[in-house]
Amino acid sequence: MKRIGITGGIGSGKSLVCSHIRDRGYFVIDADALVADLLEDTDIIKRIGEVLGDDCIKKNKVDKKRYRI
Repeated sequence: MKRIGITGGIGSGKSLVCSHIRDRGYFVIDADALVADLLEDTDIIKRIGEVLGDDCIKKNKVDKKRYRI
């Protein structure tokens, strides 16, 4: 089985390409959606606070601006 990674900057058309690939019946993993789901998990939020510092957590949510790389 071949695996293809789609990368690029913001607004470069990654989602459009993935949409076309999905429309042709291929399996597509949306990493953004996976991360969004993970960042709703209270255990993961707690661990991020432990690793990056509690200032990364605001109102029991990860402050994405604080941990941006």
